[in-house]
Amino acid sequence: MTKKTIWNRNYIFCMMISTAAAVGHGMLNPALPVYAQNLGLATDIIGIIMAFAMFICMFGRGFIGGCSDRVSKKKLVCWSLLILMSGYICFLFAKNIPLMLLAKTLQAVGQGMVNTVLSTLAFSSIPPEKMASGIGMFSLATSLAQCFAPNLGTEFAYGNQFSLLFLVSLAMTLVSLIILNFIVEPKMEHQKQRRTDRKLCLRDFICIPAIPAAIMLLFNGIIYSSISNYLSLYGLERGFDRIGIFFTINSIVMLVTRPLTGKICDTKPLLLIMLPGYLTKICACLLIANAGSLAAICMAAGCYGFGFGSTQAAIQIMAIRSVGSEQRGKANGTFYVGGDIGLSCGSLVAGTLAKNVGYDHMYMTMAVIAAACLAFYLIYQYAGQRETIFEKLHQYKEERKW
Repeated sequence: MTKKTIWNRNYIFCMMISTAAAVGHGMLNPALPVYAQNLGLATDIIGIIMAFAMFICMFGRGFIGGCSDRVSKKKLVCWSLLILMSGYICFLFAKNIPLMLLAKTLQAVGQGMVNTVLSTLAFSSIPPEKMASGIGMFSLATSLAQCFAPNLGTEFAYGNQFSLLFLVSLAMTLVSLIILNFIVEPKMEHQKQRRTDRKLCLRDFICIPAIPAAIMLLFNGIIYSSISNYLSLYGLERGFDRIGIFFTINSIVMLVTRPLTGKICDTKPLLLIMLPGYLTKICACLLIANAGSLAAICMAAGCYGFGFGSTQAAIQIMAIRSVGSEQRGKANGTFYVGGDIGLSCGSLVAGTLAKNVGYDHMYMTMAVIAAACLAFYLIYQYAGQRETIFEKLHQYKEERKW
C-alpha cells in the first residue's frame, strides 16, 4: 500500500539495523590496517587482502540483489547478518594472513549483502514521489554511525585493544539481528515471490540501465578506499595524533548534506548536486595530499563530507530511477557491485601507490580520479540530453509527415 510519508514501520527499523551494522563496520575500517601492520604485514599485503575481500563481496552483492526481487528480503537480511557475525568472530583468532583473509572476506561479504538487500527493503516502503528524499534520509543511518565509529575504531587501534574492537562490532551486529524481528514484510509481496518459479539467469543479476551509476560509484569507491583504509597510517606518518577527527567532521557534514540532497533531487536536476559535490571532493583530496597540520585535515574532512555525502546519494537516486519498482533489487545490486569493484581496486591501487610514491602522491592521484568521475557524468548527462533532443526531432518529423 502506498503511503504518503517515508516514516513507516519497516523504513524506521531498516534505518536502525543499518545504523547498528554500520557502527561495527565503521570501527573496523580504519583500525584493520593498523592491526595488520602490528602483525607484521606490509602495506601492499594489506591492500591485497582488502582487494580480494571486496572482489568476493562483489559476487555476493550481485547475487543477493537479484534474489531480493524474488524471495523474502527479511530472510536475506538475516543470513547476511549471520555471515557478518562470523567474520567478526574470525577476526578474534586472525593472527596470520590466511585467517585475516578469511575474516575480512566474510565481513566484507556480509556487510555488502546487508547494505544491498536492506536498502531495497527500505525503498520498497517509500512513496515514488518522495523516493529521493527517502534515499537521502536512509543514508543518514550510515552517516550517524560514521560520526563516531571510525574515531572510536582509531582509538581502539592506537590503544592496541583489537579484541575489544571485534567484540563490540560483533555485539552491534547482534543488535541488528534482534531489530530485524520487528520488520513485517507485506503478504502480497511474499505471494508474488512464491509464484516466481523461473530459473535464475545472468540478466537477473545485472541491471543494464544502472550500469552508468555503478561506474560512477566505482570511481567513488576508489577514493573512499584510499581514505578509510589508509588515512590512519598517513596520520601516523605525518605525526597527527588525532587523525580520527577527520571521520567525525566528515560524518557531521554528511548528516546535513544527505537529507538536503534528497529534497533537492526530488524536484531539481541531479547536475545541481553532482557538480559542486565532485569539485569539493577534488579539493578534499588535494588538501589531504598537502596537509601540514591537523587544521588542514579538518578542512579536508568538511569538503569530503559534502562531496561524498551529496554525490553518493545522487548516484543511488540515479540508479533507482533508471528502473521500475519490480527491478529495484537488481538495480541496487548492480549499483553496489560498482562500488565493490572500486573499493577492491582502490585498496590495491592505494596500497601500491602509498608504498612506491608515498601517501601524498597517492592522494593527489585520488584528486585526478575525482575529476575523471565528474567528466564521466558530464558526458553521460550530455549524451542523455542529446538523445532526448533527437527523439523530439524524430517525433516532430513523424507528426509533420502525418
